[in-house]
This record gives sequence, C-alpha cells and structure tokens, in this order.
Amino acid sequence: MSDLNRIACALDTQNMQSTLAGYKRVKPTTFVNTLNHINFKDESIYVNFKNKKYKNTMTLKAKPQPCMGSALECVWDKSVSRTRNFDNYEFLNILVCDDLNLIMSNPSTAWFSKEGVVFGLEGVGAYIVRSREMKRYRAVDVKAELFQSGMHYRGTLMDFSSLYFHVEVKLGRNPNLDLINSSDPVYLVLKNSGDTVFSGECRFTRQDAVRGKHKIILKTEKVSFSRYKSKKFRSERQKLTPMPSLLFDHPLTGQRCSLRVKTLSGSGFSIEEFHDNSLMVPGMIIPDAQLEFANQMTLGFKAQVLNRNTHKTDDRERVTSGLAILDMDLDCQASLAGMLYQADNEKSYVCSSVNLDALWEFFFKTGFFNPTKYSNMHKDKEAFKRTYNKLYCESPEMARHFIYQDRGSIVAHVSMLRFFDKAWLLHHHAANSRMDIRGGIVVMTQIGRYINDFSSMASSHMKYVFSYFRPQNRFPNKVFGGFAEHVGDQGKSSIDRHAYMYIAKPCDGEDMGEPDSDIEIEHASADDLRELGYFYKQASGGLMLEALGLESLDSEGEGIARLYAKLSLKRERKVFAIRSGGMPIAILMVNVSDYGLNLSNFTNCITAIVLDKEAVSPEILRTAMVRMTAFYDQDIVPVLVYPESYAIDKGIQYEKTYNLWITSSSITDEYQGYMNELLRHGRDRSERK
Repeated sequence: MSDLNRIACALDTQNMQSTLAGYKRVKPTTFVNTLNHINFKDESIYVNFKNKKYKNTMTLKAKPQPCMGSALECVWDKSVSRTRNFDNYEFLNILVCDDLNLIMSNPSTAWFSKEGVVFGLEGVGAYIVRSREMKRYRAVDVKAELFQSGMHYRGTLMDFSSLYFHVEVKLGRNPNLDLINSSDPVYLVLKNSGDTVFSGECRFTRQDAVRGKHKIILKTEKVSFSRYKSKKFRSERQKLTPMPSLLFDHPLTGQRCSLRVKTLSGSGFSIEEFHDNSLMVPGMIIPDAQLEFANQMTLGFKAQVLNRNTHKTDDRERVTSGLAILDMDLDCQASLAGMLYQADNEKSYVCSSVNLDALWEFFFKTGFFNPTKYSNMHKDKEAFKRTYNKLYCESPEMARHFIYQDRGSIVAHVSMLRFFDKAWLLHHHAANSRMDIRGGIVVMTQIGRYINDFSSMASSHMKYVFSYFRPQNRFPNKVFGGFAEHVGDQGKSSIDRHAYMYIAKPCDGEDMGEPDSDIEIEHASADDLRELGYFYKQASGGLMLEALGLESLDSEGEGIARLYAKLSLKRERKVFAIRSGGMPIAILMVNVSDYGLNLSNFTNCITAIVLDKEAVSPEILRTAMVRMTAFYDQDIVPVLVYPESYAIDKGIQYEKTYNLWITSSSITDEYQGYMNELLRHGRDRSERK
C-alpha cells in the first residue's frame, strides 16, 4: 500500500469533521493558487476512492485544469484507463502535494467520466494533513544504480531532498529484489547523461512494490565527506564585498539555481540555504558551475558538496554547505586568486596587467639584472622584450606572476612557469628590501598559497614545483633549502647539487670530435631511463626524474609544447644516452626554448646526468655536449652537470654551483606553514626597525 493510500484510509472515518479538527486549515484562495501552480508545472493531484464491496482504497492521478475557485475540472492522467468503471467505487477525497505540505480536501460533489472529473469547491475546506521536514524535488533523467553484497540493481531516481532519495526499480529487469537486505547499507550511484553526480552509502527507510515497480526510499549515511587529506593550513575562507553568487544547473533536477556565497577561498566556498528547501546533497558533484561577481565576471569550475551543518537563526532552521572546487581552468584560477589575495593584502597582485617598463626598472634597481646577466642578454634584448610581453600581457596558461606593489612602485616579484608536464619552475624572485623588508617573503608566501589552493586541480598539472638556486644566496637557501631540511625526506622535498658551466658551439667546419669506438651517443631508450632510475634512487632518492619527466619516454607529452606554440614560443626537449658496451653511462637532456625565458637559461640548456663516473671521461662528456649544441641558436650553451661531485672529481672547471630544489605538491600544506612562519619573523624584524 502506498503512502497516499494509507493517508486516504486514515482520513476515511465516519466523523470527518472531528478527524480534521486537529489539522491546519488552508485558505480557499491559497488552495486555488496551489491548484493552478500544479497546472502550471503540468503535475497531478491524487483522487482517492474506496471499493464498495471490498473496502480497499484506490488512488488515481488527475491533472487539474485552470481553476477560478467555484469548481475544479481535472483530466485523468495517462496512467488511468479510460475504460475504468466507477460504479463500484465510492469517492473519498483529493490529496494535493505542495512542496512541504500534503493538503486534503473533501469536495461535496463530484462528476466522473471516462475523460476526467469535476469537483464542486463552494464552501469546501482544505487541510494540511502532513508536512515534510524538507522539500522534495523531482529528478529529471537521472539513472540510479544500487550495489549490495555483490548484487547490482538499476533504476531511476524519481525525487529527492538533501538527505533522502526515492528510487524506482523495475521488477523483472533486475536480480531478485527479495535478496536486498534492508537492514544493511546499500551503495547508491546516480548518473546524469552517463556522468556520475553522486555516489555514497545509504540506508533503507522504506520499500514498497507497486504495479511492477519497486519503490525504495534511501537516506544518505554521511553528511560530511573528506575529498582531500586534512591540512593544518587550510585555504583561508574570506568574505568579499559584495560576495559572488553560485550559478549552476542542478545535476538532479536540471533546473537553474542561484545561491549567494557565504565565504570563499581558492579551493572552496560555503553557501547558506533554508533547511526545509535545501538543494545541496552531501557528496553531489556539480560538473559545470560558475561564480558570478558584481561586475558580471563569471568564473567556471567543477565542484562537489562536501558537508552540511544545520543551525537555527530567528524562527527558521538554516543549513550551511561547504563545497570544494574540484577543477578550474588556469585563467579562472588566476582571477580568483587575484581577488582573494588582494582582499587580504591590497598590495598583492596575481597575474595582473604589468607595466613592463616599470618591471625592467625594478629588475635593474634590485640588481636582478646584474652585469653578467645583462651582458649575456643585451644582444637579444628585443626578442627578450617580445617574450616577456607574451608572458606578462597575454595571460598564457603556463605562466603565473606575483607582484607586491606599493603606490605604483614594484616592491617584490616572483613568477612561475610550467616547463615540464607535471612541474612548475619558480624563478625570477627579486625584492627591494629598502622599500619593504617583508616584500620578498610576501610574494613567496603568496605563491605558496597559490600552490596550496590550486595544485590539486587536474588542470593545474602541478604535481611538483621546483627551483634552481645558489647555495650561498641567503634568501633562497633559507626558503628552499631550509624547507627541504625542515621536511627531512628526499622523497617529498629534495635537493640535488649541479655544476653549472658553458660550452661553446663549434664554428662551421670545426671538428666536433669523435668518441671512442665503443661509445655510442643515441636517443635514449626505455632501458636507458630504467638504468637512470636505478642510479638516481641510489645516488639521491629525490624527485628530479619524476619532476623533469625522465622516468619514462611517455612522461613528456606533446601538450606542453602546444601551450608554448600558442604564443609562438619555442619549447622542445630531447633525451640522449651515452653508452659504453651497450650500457648507459650518462643521460643528456636537451631543453630548447626562447632565449631569456628563464634569465639563467635553465629552460634553454643541456642537463648531463653521469651514471658511471669512471666510464665517462671529461673528453667523452665534452664531445657529447658539443654535439648537442647543434640544437641551439646561440653560440654559448649553458650546461648543468649532475652530480656536482663528478665535475670536482674529474677536475672540470665550472662557473657556479646550483641546487635543484623540488617539492611535491602533496606537502604544500607544510610549505605554507613554513612560509607563514618566515613571514611572521619578517614582520617582527620590520616592527623592531
């Protein structure tokens, strides 16, 4: 027996007026407006009958026509047979479902036909006979799958609230429904157009079998989900003025929704609803949502409802739901970070439009463009300017910049570049400490916050962040080297020391030298990189091979090169092996990019990794590297040699020592905490001055 049958039976008493005395009466105008609203939605009311002979009840669906108040005309729903004979039935009442309320009315007159029915409403009362705690919403085209103890059932989601689901399963098209154990939980998966929009464990609250269908009411087990591992330093939730609105097509109803955002961070936000008509289902995925700001700017993203908390304000219960941003394209990431970080610190700018003349002046004043760097770049300064115009003014996907600016003057700067498939290079950090001693730390804290906010998103391709720095440079050694020491685990944050030198490109016709007969210099194979992995694990155990895409030949896709090609920028990579007796003794990674993309040319250099120090003589290595210079346009090519101890042991002259710092984005929480502590010390120093 259905719910409506039960209610119809309960109201079928000898003394109807006495039965209804305890129910709230509905005003006639309100009742008529409700009937017209149901007509507008093309929905139905329920007409209840009692069999004169067997005394059982029967409920039929009817569609109300526009109502003026004195009479209600209805057309039978298509589920009602047009040959039905009403002579054996006694009319009881009608039931009208209106969001939270179930309204009963007992018209004194009714005229039935094969096509429909007409009720007289003059002087007829209507009563709320049941109220729901939460509004039910009709689901549209949502498939449901239930899993329990190895059994798999397919059905349709009919309606839902924020905590309950009504699923219908057709009998005969599924395994024996008697095998369902209603005392055990069931795993529910909801799909819209083939995409999963909800999955979670539920409990049975009721089951009914009606006309070849099995009606199942489920309640979600969890109101809080952990999408990511817990963090000590969570993304800071902020309140902007005004706050944006959340816009989305509800994945279960298909209806357009608009909700005001309560708090907002780079990785998520919260919204508030009234408890009785909440739309947010814990665990629900919203594939296509937007944040709309007062200036009509919208940011698109994918989200998931992670939790709901109820609280009472005034006379009405409310619910606050927390949502995580699962993914967001890089342009939207930069826009969101820019608004949030500037709201927190008005001097902070993320990927904002930059006056390049002011940036050049800042680089020269801070000594970032030192005489050595400038002497290397001045011949190509026009090409260099064009490259930086693309990076700073055309909002490319693979470049981010963070600026601390006071009254129009740049105080500090840092940027990052996606140069490998899963890794971003942090570089070009400079600060004018005379203007603000905290500036350098502030931009590093902001870039750490950005990484913490967005690195988990697939579109970021940010599994690792890395940087090259000289050990004697105090600031980067404190930030990068200090953090690696703080972590104390090469598998999470590694330091690998390289020797940095230059090699001249041979002139036309100049002898490039020939290696010994048993030495081969060829494109690296999978076996070569496997041997490299064995060597590096023993030598360091760090993250270099994973971050630089040297674990396998497939780790470097074409996507990264296409990003650069969009801006007419060059980004190429080739990997070679030096072999002796068929075994790799060194690996050469040849990265080719536009000159000055990185001012120390770490993005436009040869990286030599020596596996066998005894087998690789300086002459063999030099011969191989000279061959690699053919891929470059410039006459002098930078070279990084790892490990540095090889150059020392072989007496090879080199210019500088550089540490390669790489950190996994899985510990950005620790990095953010470390940077916050440095910033706190910086503030203390500034206050003492």
